[in-house]
This record gives sequence, structure tokens and C-alpha cells, in this order.
Amino acid sequence: MKHVKPAILSLFASLLYLAPLSCAPSRDAAQVGDGSANTARSEKSPPASLAQDLSAPVSNLSTKLGELGFYVFETPQQVPRFSEIPALDTASTKDEALTADSFAGNITILNFWATWCPPCKQEMPSIEKLHQSLEGYNFRIAAVSVGEKTATVADFIKRSNYTFPIFLDEKGVLGGIMATQGIPTTYILDKNGMIIAGTVGAREYDSPAFISLMKESAGMQNQ
Repeated sequence: MKHVKPAILSLFASLLYLAPLSCAPSRDAAQVGDGSANTARSEKSPPASLAQDLSAPVSNLSTKLGELGFYVFETPQQVPRFSEIPALDTASTKDEALTADSFAGNITILNFWATWCPPCKQEMPSIEKLHQSLEGYNFRIAAVSVGEKTATVADFIKRSNYTFPIFLDEKGVLGGIMATQGIPTTYILDKNGMIIAGTVGAREYDSPAFISLMKESAGMQNQ
């Protein structure tokens, strides 16, 4: 984390006030899978000050995301550099490893979760429906499991029959930077691979309004 700019850390910390239903992060990523951090967050606080150019225009997509209740960053933010995160090897997940360069060209839902987290599991059926609804669009989901062993995640995904791409941050390195206020934490990235909005806590991602917005923004492939 020492290579992450303070402004980036402040940006991610600003999502704290959007955490009415999330699980507190583990103090030790290696212990996340034991269920000891399975506590709900309900406190709220104002967002931290962001070192941003407030004169920059907000995109139409950002405006609509704000109307749907997402926290919208005043200016798009870069994803911090990180070592590649492997994809879970399943019949339905064939993505290559996730890197900071993986996001350009698609609207991306970057979600941080864990199998022990009830709010994470609560929203996953809606993420699956979103994934299926956006098939054939310039859109992707990158669901990053934080701090859990591959076998634990693989068993959960197999039992749940989820088909959206899962990635394995076993040591909680990226999760320790981008999901410090609890999980699930979710970011929306534009086609330039820049973070434009985010939220902490469970949401329903299969609402007609959200699916329509994602289709409109992503566009069909090969067009």
C-alpha cells in the first residue's frame, strides 16, 4: 500500500458513508475466511475531502449513476497499480488474470466480496442476472474474492452456480486498498478504465433502470 497516492486512499475512504449494509474488513487478510470479521456495519459519516479538480465536467453516465444512488467521483480516478490477480478456474469463467490494464474498452463492475459475508451473498443473485442481461455488450464484471483460499471460493461458486468472472485476491492486497471500509465494495469503471462511481454495502444490480443504463453506456459488441 506504500505506493498508493494519499489522494487515492482518501478517495476510497470517502465511500464510508454509503455502508448501511456491509461486512467490516478483517484486520488480517489471512483470517478473513474464519468468519471472525462477520459483523455488519451501520454507522455513517460524511465523505472525506477529495483532492480533485471540482471544475471538471461529470459525464452523463456519472450523472445517471448519481440519480440511482451511487457515490459519483467529481473526476474519474485511476485504479491503483497492482500485481495480477488470477481468475478462478471454472468451466464458466475463462478470463485471464486481472491487472490494472484489464479494464479499458468495457464498462466494468469491480466488486469486492467474500463467502463469509452475508451482504455480499445477498447481492450476488442480482449480479448474476446483470451479467446474463449484458451478454454481448462491451461490459464486464470482475468480482474479486478478498482474503480467501481458492478451494473455499471454488466450492462456494460451484454450489451457487454463478457464472460471472471471479478473481482470487488470496492475500487481500488489492482488497486492502480498495475495500477498506467493508465489503461488498463496488466500483463502476468507464470504457477508459477509470473509476467514476462506487458504493459500499449490498445493492440490487438487476433493476430495469440499472440494466438499461449499463446497456446504453456499454453498447453492443462489434458495432
